[in-house]
Amino acid sequence: MLRIINCLSDSKRAPEDGTFVHPFYRDTFAALYGINAEKCSEEEGACPDANLKMLLPLIKNAAKGYEDRIGFFYDVRTTEEFGYPAPEYLLLHGAGLTHVSPLGVKGMKARAFPFALLLAEQEMKEGDYALVCCAQLDTPFDPGGRYEAGVLLLDKIAANEGTQNRENTLILSYGHNLSEAEFADYRKVHPAKAVCCDPDGFDMFFEQLAQLPPEEERIFSWNRNGRLGYLHVRKGAAE
Repeated sequence: MLRIINCLSDSKRAPEDGTFVHPFYRDTFAALYGINAEKCSEEEGACPDANLKMLLPLIKNAAKGYEDRIGFFYDVRTTEEFGYPAPEYLLLHGAGLTHVSPLGVKGMKARAFPFALLLAEQEMKEGDYALVCCAQLDTPFDPGGRYEAGVLLLDKIAANEGTQNRENTLILSYGHNLSEAEFADYRKVHPAKAVCCDPDGFDMFFEQLAQLPPEEERIFSWNRNGRLGYLHVRKGAAE
């Protein structure tokens, strides 16, 4: 069972970095957005660093006091990185977590988050700690202008350990690629309050997770093109 130890999030206005990206991404962005590669040029030797400035304080603060115990890092993105190559390693270096090997989880929009939890629980043993960073950081070529992120510090505990501390926030269950019928069947067995979140982002999820009252369960779900991801959380002791 996964337990949430820390949960931090932030949301800002998307920075106006112009239309330039790190040279490492130039050809990729030109092909992805159907534009002339010259429009992706680096300006005056500077590369965009807004993503790093957004994520690094969240990671540092979520990991504070647990730096030596963290063994896993999952970097969940719903959008493309455009500032640095190997951004996961840059974040870990900035947070002083150079002993951790990162894993990027992308390509499913917000459903990538419960998939990252599946990977985490398969890799982690009881007593292990992991950071999961979830971000929607629109690029200069995305029209939405959304800029939000959240970081969870998790540990893995025995199922019966969750009943011993009523302050625990526990992840009871999750799924990443369910049909609508499969999710409906899960809801029949688990009639907790459900919240439908934006399939492209995390703002509602992190806000409501932080405000979850004691002894309450909630099922957060993300529906993208008829395939669902969900997260079933309880604040307090597991039943």
